[in-house]
Amino acid sequence: MFSNKNPEFRRPTVGPRRSGSPYRLAELFFALVAKATMAIGVLVVVILAILGLATGSVDGFTDIPTTRKGWRNLLLVILALAIVVALGVYFFVPKMHHPHP
Repeated sequence: MFSNKNPEFRRPTVGPRRSGSPYRLAELFFALVAKATMAIGVLVVVILAILGLATGSVDGFTDIPTTRKGWRNLLLVILALAIVVALGVYFFVPKMHHPHP
């Protein structure tokens, strides 16, 4: 065989198996939670900056709401933007199509 003559072309030896399925699932779950938390945090900061700049403030963080109605309106804007982003991802990200047997 070709690889017997040239040892550099041999397949590498297989190491120990990866960690078990429960650990892998836990790792994937917590990675997803961490990424979602960061995405929501960035979204909130961007929205606060946009709302602050829209009201004429130099730095957008001084005009955060002080009343319950103001916080409700801010959360409704954040929810509406999150829905728009989710729909955009759902409709515009290409889907993988598997061939039917």
